[in-house]
Amino acid sequence: MRDPLETRAMKRSMQKAIEDYKALTTEKGGIFGAFYYSDVDELRKITFDSTGTNFQEIVLAAVWNGLKAGFMIGYRAGLRGASKRNRGKAI
Repeated sequence: MRDPLETRAMKRSMQKAIEDYKALTTEKGGIFGAFYYSDVDELRKITFDSTGTNFQEIVLAAVWNGLKAGFMIGYRAGLRGASKRNRGKAI
């Protein structure tokens, strides 16, 4: 049975997103868009604290938490970029 939200969801390619990420980080250079060891370590702690010892739950929670954190990091970066573009413009 299909998830009802899946039928309304926008279709996107995770492979294309990964390729776009690689291209953007290559273009920008340096540590743009980087995950730091401390980020991964904090995600590890959050995951173990919330899942117990079931390996499948650990993996799923780790991926899900990473996606949520990555989304918010990207969202905030987008807000900062928009703010920088709008500075100095009269509203």
